[in-house]
Amino acid sequence: MLNPSIDFPSPSRQRGASLIELMVGMVVGLLIIIAAAATYLTTSLRVRDTLNAAKLNMTLRTTMDVVVDEIRRAGYSASGGVNNPFTNRNPGSFSDLIVTNNGSCIEFSYDMNADGLLANSSPFEYSGFRVQNGILSMRNGGPGIVNNCTNGSWEALTDANQIIIIPHSSGNPYFTVTYQCMNTQTSESDNEACTGGGTVFDQAAAGKPVDLLETRTVSVNLGARLASDNSMRMDLSQQVLVRNHRVVVAGTP
Repeated sequence: MLNPSIDFPSPSRQRGASLIELMVGMVVGLLIIIAAAATYLTTSLRVRDTLNAAKLNMTLRTTMDVVVDEIRRAGYSASGGVNNPFTNRNPGSFSDLIVTNNGSCIEFSYDMNADGLLANSSPFEYSGFRVQNGILSMRNGGPGIVNNCTNGSWEALTDANQIIIIPHSSGNPYFTVTYQCMNTQTSESDNEACTGGGTVFDQAAAGKPVDLLETRTVSVNLGARLASDNSMRMDLSQQVLVRNHRVVVAGTP
């Protein structure tokens, strides 16, 4: 027999979440999703910027290493000595290091096959670098230098679809060369090329018994930016001491 004193809950007393409670829950969940999405987006952008900066840095530094290593070879000759054809400044057969085109091009030569002779046929022992239309190119062949960076064949070292070579933020040219010329008899020196210019070094060209030693330092200043992001840019500069000095004897140019 059932005990009539037991009080069972009435169905009318059972209730779920109200519409307001559901709406509040949905809003809270949406806010959480938005916050998570914003955090993910911010993190993704930071990762992208970090990767782009690393790519730009790696590309520019690798390019700079190629330029520096090549310039250091300027003037090398297996025979060496005074009559070095790779440091000749005779206009008819120019082979010495020279910067042209307002500092956007540098040309030079060195003894690639180590025979002591300047080859004006294959392997064409003229080298150089130039910046044109945002691309850094390297000269890899062709006959004699004409001092305008159009002679010979050139190969791009940078991809304009990836990075654009731009002027250094310092305003310095891409390439500049400075000289120090020393009188080997007196050890007197001056920061100029061993050529005529109204100084004591003119006596060498006048045939007086003076021998000169010329050192060359090339300043390389490269700027670069991402092709896809103008705001992502960097600068790199390096001083390159050319290893092979130029020797000038009395009476020679």
